[in-house]
Amino acid sequence: MKRIMIIVFALALVTCTCIFSAEAANIRGKLERATPNGQIYSANGIAVTLLSASNVRSNRVYSDKSGLYYLYNIPPGNYTLEIWATSSPQVQPVTVQPNVPQVDIPPIRLPPGQ
Repeated sequence: MKRIMIIVFALALVTCTCIFSAEAANIRGKLERATPNGQIYSANGIAVTLLSASNVRSNRVYSDKSGLYYLYNIPPGNYTLEIWATSSPQVQPVTVQPNVPQVDIPPIRLPPGQ
């Protein structure tokens, strides 16, 4: 009986994980900066978080040398993308729709000097 319970629990866990993964999306975007003369370049090493409607914040990720950042396995819902280039974040609303595997955020330009 114990073995059957373990098998049922394992199957339920796998089923829930598959359903969650099917609805979860990845978010990707790019951070840019501008020089005073208007040249655009990638913003490297900038912290990015995602804040849920219930004020739960994701783990911090950082933009890479190309200015790209990625947030993985985000459930459907409304969020606030936070870009931490200074002590207070630059924010942008983000919506993750069900059954949409990838959310692409248009490039975000940080003010010069950040």
